[in-house]
Amino acid sequence: MMGGLFTFALFAMFVVLSLLIVVIGVDGYKGVVDTGDSTNELRTSLGYVMNKLHSKAAMDGAAIVEVGGIRTLALTEVNDEGVPVNFYIYHYEGALYETVLYEDMGYLDPEGDTRLTEVASFVMEQGENGLFRFTAVTEDGRTQTVHAAPGVQEGGVRR
Repeated sequence: MMGGLFTFALFAMFVVLSLLIVVIGVDGYKGVVDTGDSTNELRTSLGYVMNKLHSKAAMDGAAIVEVGGIRTLALTEVNDEGVPVNFYIYHYEGALYETVLYEDMGYLDPEGDTRLTEVASFVMEQGENGLFRFTAVTEDGRTQTVHAAPGVQEGGVRR
């Protein structure tokens, strides 16, 4: 009788500890996934802006301007018909947006513009030498900063 009770207690303890290990493992995995998501938000937002800045659009004009009270990265490309096309990238209420306009409307429409990715903060600065500095911050406080010049590919080669 005593041997059966001991065996049952040992089995019950094994089951409880196994469940505890599973719960701890799931919590750890969730933390890793959340960190990965946060890192991807930073890379996505900064990578997209860098690629746009290195594209042909930036060759015809790149500047940080205010449109309707919103600070934007404005990239101008002259199309094959000689018409300027304006690309605006901006941060609004926790997300990065982009819009393309053929003429300056004087305002942006976050409801109708393309939502790129979520970031808590996105700071754009332009130095006197034309070098841009972009800083993205995620909801959990992760920060990353990059510097770029319009039309310059990796390695410093100008297009």
